[in-house]
Amino acid sequence: MLNKCVCDVGFTGSACNVSVNGYSSVFVNLHDPIREDLYNGSPAFRMGHSLVAYQDYLYLYGGYSLASGEVGGVHRYDIVNDGHWKTFGSIESKRYLHAATALPTGFMYSHGGISNSEIVDDFLVLNLNSGEWSTVETVATDPSISSSGLLTIPPLAGHTLTHTQNGTLILIGGFMYEKFVHDPIDLATFRSSFSEGVYMFAPTAQARSRWSLLHTHGPKPVGIYGHSTVYHALSNSLYVFGGYEYYLDEATISSKLYSLDLSTYGWNLIAPIGSVPVPRFFHTAVTSDEYMVVIGGRTQKRHFDNVVLIYRYSCNQWTSLQDLALSSGDPLPYVIGQAAVLVTRSDKVDIYMVGGYDGVVHGELMRLSMPTDFCNLYTETASCLEMNGCSLCSIVHADRNRTESICFSNARAPPPAVCSGESSRVHEGNRCGYGSVVAQRDCTQHGSCSECLATLPFYAGEAVRSLCQWCSGCGECMPVGSSCERPSMCKDGSQNIIKKEAILSAGGCLDRACHFSSCSACTDQGMCLWSRHFKRRGDHQRIISVPPVYAWNCVTRIILNRLDQKKMQDFKIETILSPTLCPVDCRMHATCEDCLTSVGGDGGTKECYWGSKLKMCMSPSYSRLRCAYGQCGAIVRREVGAELSQQCPRSCQIYSQCVACLSQPGCGWCAQDGLNGYGTCYDGRIEGPLRGTCNGNATINLHLLQHDVGRNWTDSVTSAARWTFFECPPENECLNGHHTCDLQREECVDMDSGFRCVCRDGYKPTG
Repeated sequence: MLNKCVCDVGFTGSACNVSVNGYSSVFVNLHDPIREDLYNGSPAFRMGHSLVAYQDYLYLYGGYSLASGEVGGVHRYDIVNDGHWKTFGSIESKRYLHAATALPTGFMYSHGGISNSEIVDDFLVLNLNSGEWSTVETVATDPSISSSGLLTIPPLAGHTLTHTQNGTLILIGGFMYEKFVHDPIDLATFRSSFSEGVYMFAPTAQARSRWSLLHTHGPKPVGIYGHSTVYHALSNSLYVFGGYEYYLDEATISSKLYSLDLSTYGWNLIAPIGSVPVPRFFHTAVTSDEYMVVIGGRTQKRHFDNVVLIYRYSCNQWTSLQDLALSSGDPLPYVIGQAAVLVTRSDKVDIYMVGGYDGVVHGELMRLSMPTDFCNLYTETASCLEMNGCSLCSIVHADRNRTESICFSNARAPPPAVCSGESSRVHEGNRCGYGSVVAQRDCTQHGSCSECLATLPFYAGEAVRSLCQWCSGCGECMPVGSSCERPSMCKDGSQNIIKKEAILSAGGCLDRACHFSSCSACTDQGMCLWSRHFKRRGDHQRIISVPPVYAWNCVTRIILNRLDQKKMQDFKIETILSPTLCPVDCRMHATCEDCLTSVGGDGGTKECYWGSKLKMCMSPSYSRLRCAYGQCGAIVRREVGAELSQQCPRSCQIYSQCVACLSQPGCGWCAQDGLNGYGTCYDGRIEGPLRGTCNGNATINLHLLQHDVGRNWTDSVTSAARWTFFECPPENECLNGHHTCDLQREECVDMDSGFRCVCRDGYKPTG
């Protein structure tokens, strides 16, 4: 029983009252567990999961559920027969925020994620034909990477794993937490940071397949997670959009679009024509040959979004489906942590989306159907011809009482067959090509060296030459051949006295010098230092502060040569020149007080946060990943002038009564049955305590309960333990002393739930 309208062909919407055609963009809710009769048993309620397609099935793996925490196992959905989610294959360990992709050969690969509350590094493969899991054994292609010849990918979460047309997998980004145990004292230390490497995996028929560290060049994202990566086959390039990114000297939500040309291993920071989407992360993205589709995510203004963005490769331009009213059908939820996959069918593409989080976990399976030709979405003549890359075909039918218009991409050759007859007329629109997209771009619009000197992979086959140059100093993008020596003013209004030089290649951009997101990577270079005394401005310029007030960032050591000896003495406090002197990782602080007094150590940060529910100290960058779905409880950060004792939450163990225990975030009560309110308060969650257990029988010394009158206190008793997180078990507070009555003036009266205080004779209520 579906409990919904099933629309006939040509109609959509919750009431099937919206007409559509083959050129429409239509959202359809295929499976809604809340509306249908499978609410209690649906596995789709999750976030931070993965979704892949193989043959006629969708495969859902991993994720996080508010009801059960981390989720494992795989579920399969038949997209041809519109079935229900069914368990598939053997059970694999629970995880979320992992990276997964499926090859056309029938194998799904999964790497990393968060499992058992820790970031992991396992690399698994699922045979989509047999349902069997196995661990992938790997060997490095470059034996110099390690003495054993093995290339170990660090534990990562929030990264992407993308397959290419030749069957290789590319791993980009993520946040890593590595644990080191120092023998013989068995002391554990942690190192957290963005992952800066780009890794390629080449599956082979041998026992061990191969990972390799790609040696890329150009302006890459040095630290990023929660981004999206798609592979565009026509340009043999990867496109990386959005995410939470470390850039220059700050970590923030990004709207940047990077490309990695897999023919040259060159990165580009693309500057799109026209408007740029607002920064977002924890979105999802898919691609066709013509366009990339970005869905949902978290922005600065919206915790949860449902926007559908279209990036057209040939036009280098963004468009929003909702803003241009180009879609219809069922509403798309405003969520983060959703997963999507694209399936191409003849003249259209189907995008399947499932799950997500907006304060509650979603389980809908949505389908967005779109034409392969993006221009087909425009039904009005004016809107079609205003869109770059689109032309219009007008067809007069035989009865001449009806005219049909079709908007189509003028990059396609030839136009649609229906536009070739005598009764048709083609209205040419603006074309998207090398001449209009690349050769005629306005160099002065670009605000960074990397964007100024970027090339578009889509036009890599053209006779591309550098059309813009970057003039160093305060920084200006100008046409090639322009003089960089003309007088100018810096953006802050001061006269620019720094010598200007013309830079023609993105590899020469000085803003990327010493561009590293972690202290260890920065100081390992020999020519860079890690500090909180400098803030970047332009190519050469740095703002200097003797007190260390800025976020940690990496700058060249040459800057020290410009400081006098007195300032050098001041700068020694927090200027790091060696990896062995890097700041203590936030994770190493065991108490809230130590955590909040720390200055952190990650790039773009200058403090640590305390997760009250996890009882964990973490960097601000990591907290946005680890706590994306509210798993950490209240996040505590240092408030200037406030007492630490007032900021840091009190330990659950200090509460001896259930009511007080459950009033504290992240605290649960382990009650002892039959002992009238006796129990222990623990750090925990719905499932149970975070540490220790609350089950089975325990022997309780009754001398601990001497406040409870009417008992024989000389004995001990065996009592069963029971965990509760929301509601206290029944107890008689008047007997066990858990009431708040003033016994001199009031009498305690036990109630079915709680108690009440009644005035004794001679007293009356006041207030």
